[in-house]
Amino acid sequence: MKVSFLYGADLKTLVQLFWQQRFRLDIRRLPSVLLHFCFAVFNTVISIPERFFRWEKDPVSPVFILGHWRSGTTHLHNLMTIDSTFSTPNTFQVAFPHLFFYSEKWLAPFFDRISPGVRPMDNMAMLMSSANEEEIALASLGAPSSYLAINFPRDHQRYRTYVSFRTADSKAVDQWKKAYRKYVRKIVAKYGNDRPLVLKSPANTARVPLLLEMYPDARFIHIHRNPYETLRSTIHLYEAWFDMASFQSLKELKAGRDTFILEVYKEMHQCWFEDQKLIPEGKLLTLRFEDLKKNPVEIMETVYQFLGEKKRDKDALEAYLRSLKSYRQNDYDALPPDIMAKINQQMRFVFDGLGYSLKESSAI
Repeated sequence: MKVSFLYGADLKTLVQLFWQQRFRLDIRRLPSVLLHFCFAVFNTVISIPERFFRWEKDPVSPVFILGHWRSGTTHLHNLMTIDSTFSTPNTFQVAFPHLFFYSEKWLAPFFDRISPGVRPMDNMAMLMSSANEEEIALASLGAPSSYLAINFPRDHQRYRTYVSFRTADSKAVDQWKKAYRKYVRKIVAKYGNDRPLVLKSPANTARVPLLLEMYPDARFIHIHRNPYETLRSTIHLYEAWFDMASFQSLKELKAGRDTFILEVYKEMHQCWFEDQKLIPEGKLLTLRFEDLKKNPVEIMETVYQFLGEKKRDKDALEAYLRSLKSYRQNDYDALPPDIMAKINQQMRFVFDGLGYSLKESSAI
C-alpha cells in the first residue's frame, strides 16, 4: 500500500477535492481511488464524536521551525521534542486530523503495526508517536496545500502557489488560515498550553507574514544547509514522493521535476530574505545544519537558551543521539553539470544570504 497525504481525509473532503478536479482521474489509479474512499468512510464515521466540539484556544508563543525541505528541519524537530519540554503534533495526528482527539489511543498502535516504520525519503524512523509536520494534516483537511500536487499532479502549478500564497487568490488564503488555526487549536486542546507548541512545516518558511498575522507572539527557528546538498537531497525526496499514491498521471510533473524544484527553492528563499525582517527582534534564531550535525548538544543548548526553557532532559537527548550512530545518510548521485550551472546562475543570492560559497560544476 502506497503512502498518501489523503488517507486521513473524510468523505466530504475527498469528494470536494475530486470535484475540484472534475473527476479527471487516471483509470489505472482506480484501486487507489477506491482505497481512499474506504479510508474516507472510516474517517467520517470514527470522527463523529469530535464534530460536536469547538477548539477555541490558540497556542501561547508557538515555535515555528523553518527551512527548506532537506535542510535539517526534521532532525531539529526530533531533537526538540524527544522529551516533555515541548508539545508537537505526531504522525498519527497529522495523518488523521479528523479523528485523533478520541481515537489515537486505540488506533495508533494498529497503524504502527501496518506502517513501514521509516520515512520513504531517508529511512529515518517514523512511528505514529514521532513528531511530524502539520502540512500533512492540512492536505487531509482539504485546505490549500502544495502537497496535494502529488495526489493531483495535473494541477501541480496551482498547488505550487500554495507554498507562499503570494500569487494565490484571497479565498485560498482565507481557507488556509481557517484550516490552520482550527487544526492548531485542536492540538492545543489535546496537550494544553503548559508546554510550548513546536510546529514544523518547510512551506511555512515562505509564509512568515501569515504566521505573524495569526500568531503575533510566535518565535521562529530557521535552519539552513549548503544549497547544493539541499537541492541534491530534494531531488531524491521528489523521487520518493513520486512513488506515493497519485490519482493522475505523473508524466508532466516528472518531466519538469528539476525546474519545479529550482523554482520553489528560489521562491522560498526570496520570500524568506524579504519577510524575516518582519520578525520582531529577539524572536528569531538562525542555525546551520552543519553545526547541528557536528555539535548537537551545544546547538541544543543555544536553542533552549533562545526559548528561555530551563527544563530539559539531557539524558533523553544523549540517548537519542546514541540511537542515531548507526544511521547513515543516503548517498545521492552527483548533481548533473546543467543543474549545477542553473543553481550557480539563479541562486547566487541564496549562497550570499546563507553564507555558502559557489563551486564549479565539476566540484560536487
